[in-house]
Amino acid sequence: MKRFLKLAATLALVAVVLWIVGDPRAIAKLFAQMDARYVLVAAAVATIDRVLMTFKWGLLLRAKGMTLPLWRGTRIYCASMIWGMFLPSPVGADAIRALLTHRA
Repeated sequence: MKRFLKLAATLALVAVVLWIVGDPRAIAKLFAQMDARYVLVAAAVATIDRVLMTFKWGLLLRAKGMTLPLWRGTRIYCASMIWGMFLPSPVGADAIRALLTHRA
């Protein structure tokens, strides 16, 4: 149920942003014109990039004697990227990543 509520809230926020940014019909038309294959390739490349960045970050943690599973680290890395959009750029995402890693 918690996961459903998170998904519903996310979809509602995306809908609000799309409504504020532009005409929903024009945005829907753009989405309809996109080739799904290219969208999937772009999503796959972005996901692979985040997993590789998390892996490198995990190597740095291991050098300091800490272990963090790749899946948990990827979730932390992606969450810190989102927070980094709203926090000052030099330290925002890194500070969140350090905090969430400490909690884990």
